[in-house]
Amino acid sequence: MLNNSKAFSGFSVNDIAKAKEFYSQTLGLDVTENMGLLTLNITGSNKVIIYSKPNHTPATFTVLNFPVDNIETAVDQLKKKGVVFEKYDMPDLKTDEKSIAHSPEGKGPDIAWFKDPETPINTRNKMRVFSFLRVPLTDCLPQHFIINSYTIKTQSYTMKRSSLLITCLCIIFISILVGCHKNQAALPPFLNAGPNSLLIDSLIGSKDSFTVNSNTPWKVTLSPASASDWLQLSQTEGQSNATVRLTITGRNTNTAQAVTISVAATGNANLPVSTIALSQQGSLRVDSGSFNISPTSGADTFHIITNLAWKVTTSVPWIHLDTTQGAGPARIRISADTNRTGIGQTGYVIITPVNNSNVQPASIRVDQYAYYAVTSFSPATGPVGTTVTFNGIFPPNVGLYFQSTYATITSHSATQVVCTVPQGAIGGLVNFTNADINNQFACVSSSPFNLKGGWNNRSNNSAAGLPVYSPGAIIYNYNGNLYTGFGTNTTGGSIYRLDTTNFHWIPDITVPASLPYFTRAFSYIANNKLYLGGASNNSSTQTMWEYDLTKGNSAAAWRQLTTPPDDFTFGYAFTQGGNGYIQTGQLTLQGLGTNTLYKFSVSGPTDPGTWTPLTALNVTNAVPSGFTIGNTTWFGGGTFLDPTQGKAFNSLTLPSTTMTAIAPYPETLNTNSYSAAPSFVIGNTGYLYNYGTGNIYGYDPGANDWTLLSQVPYYNTGYYFAGAIGSRIFSWSFRGGVYEYLP
Repeated sequence: MLNNSKAFSGFSVNDIAKAKEFYSQTLGLDVTENMGLLTLNITGSNKVIIYSKPNHTPATFTVLNFPVDNIETAVDQLKKKGVVFEKYDMPDLKTDEKSIAHSPEGKGPDIAWFKDPETPINTRNKMRVFSFLRVPLTDCLPQHFIINSYTIKTQSYTMKRSSLLITCLCIIFISILVGCHKNQAALPPFLNAGPNSLLIDSLIGSKDSFTVNSNTPWKVTLSPASASDWLQLSQTEGQSNATVRLTITGRNTNTAQAVTISVAATGNANLPVSTIALSQQGSLRVDSGSFNISPTSGADTFHIITNLAWKVTTSVPWIHLDTTQGAGPARIRISADTNRTGIGQTGYVIITPVNNSNVQPASIRVDQYAYYAVTSFSPATGPVGTTVTFNGIFPPNVGLYFQSTYATITSHSATQVVCTVPQGAIGGLVNFTNADINNQFACVSSSPFNLKGGWNNRSNNSAAGLPVYSPGAIIYNYNGNLYTGFGTNTTGGSIYRLDTTNFHWIPDITVPASLPYFTRAFSYIANNKLYLGGASNNSSTQTMWEYDLTKGNSAAAWRQLTTPPDDFTFGYAFTQGGNGYIQTGQLTLQGLGTNTLYKFSVSGPTDPGTWTPLTALNVTNAVPSGFTIGNTTWFGGGTFLDPTQGKAFNSLTLPSTTMTAIAPYPETLNTNSYSAAPSFVIGNTGYLYNYGTGNIYGYDPGANDWTLLSQVPYYNTGYYFAGAIGSRIFSWSFRGGVYEYLP
């Protein structure tokens, strides 16, 4: 009764407008609308009706099936249009990374499901694309269809029966597909391969694929056969459905290559041969799309990745190339002239294929900031408030910094900047920034501005040359040089001398490995000899050593002397009248030191020295620091157990052993039991550096008064040491980075 009827299917949606947009624009189907109904005019198939239903409920099954030649290509194209494919991970249904379910052993269609992405998630109908088995439909039809005793009219229908119609048609269509799958083994031989044509990139490693749908053995051949030299197939024969993957393995010439891929049934000449036209085109690309190149004769490189002949040109004359033509992959060096225009500039490098108009050129953008420089400035030295004029090439919106302190600019042009040295300035190289580019660094002076009455940055830690050492290091002056050493946690090493030209610490005296390292060392110089001692190797063992400064860097200059009779872990040493004196210090909590003043005397090069106790000093639980001017020594400080000693200072003029109290130090000193404040003398003024606050105070014996000299910059970042050469004062860090104070 219905064998001549042109049946059609239909289904409902909740939004006709969104459905029309999806099926026409996203899927690219021919969609017409009439009286609120959508008609899908599908090529080679009957029409499909879509209608709106207020209480629409999405189907729990597939409502549309789209057979395609190449399912992977179809999925890729639909994904680019925003279609989202379903993923399944069940024992009997799994999808791959592309959301495609492959038929076991290639005996059925490969399928991918998707839903309408334009509608709410709970109102979506499901569709699928599949790699269809190309056999006549009549060969797959079951013999009977039972439609629940309902009569379906062929020319007209009512909306009341539309739901029944949809159900019946879906049952019929699914039955056809199931019947095709189950009866495939009984089908006559068939063979189909596709798509009909492929365009593959020429670069080695490029990939593509085609599909074979068949239930009979088949074989793949290439024409010309020489294509196998550069084209690799994942398989060249099979028994059923398969996806054959292509890989480019050899370099192409500058001319596009064409290959015919033939898939023929093995032993069945009656089946037509499927052919695929494969074209291999040239490819050209670069590994970078842009460069920021230095303003001062900058250079960089990029790589051309291609199998073609090429030429390289520039859009501007200030960009230069080391190579302008060639073939195949290449590394190109790009350089630029110094940009003296005062503003940033942009140019392009263009890479063009030769004799191949099918491949687009590649380009690289080159940006170059303007070149700025300081050519001179005057004056080269001065105190805070000095007006300084800088000449050179400067940004339109310039910033100026004395180290990290911003200076107010009083006048500015493209070639000159005038400013005033600000409060808080640190001398050194002067930095200029470009405020138009987020205060990016623009240029720096080639020589330092020397700040009078302030600190000047002379070297940073990375270039200073000192190993890390502890606050127990020795510091001394000899023959107009400043030395420091010891305090490391290993034996041996060096005593370092400060090079005041390059501000680098130079290893000047080698310390033999036989010498211990000192937890805290005391030291003094007498009769051109360096004496040092203290607790060795972080223990209570006390030793005393002599180094003959007149012998240079020689192991023979070292000798061990008489062992100290007391604990000098917290000792302070000084020289008066050519003799050495050591005050032991005291730490009753650990039973260290007796607070006794000793004299140490050596009569000759073979005399190991004699220790003579003089008196017990009335300074308890103190870690003293001090200095000597003439025949008088001033010392004090130390609050580890006795806060009353924190600021107390005394004078001692030998041979009298009576201490006289003087003006107290303005701050608490030596709160760390293993660290004593560094000291030095300039003229008739003794200075102590309280590294806990960064302040250096000078003591004037005539006025019996302490005066603040200055605060060391960045004292809390490891600048714990200080010393002087003449009137020049230096502070340095664990690694040796140096600041200098100029009076």
